[in-house]
Amino acid sequence: MQPKVQPTVQPTVQPTV
Repeated sequence: MQPKVQPTVQPTVQPTV
């Protein structure tokens, strides 16, 4: 069984222009 690897999810941060 393969261990569940949590992918590092980076939230797309939109800079306020």
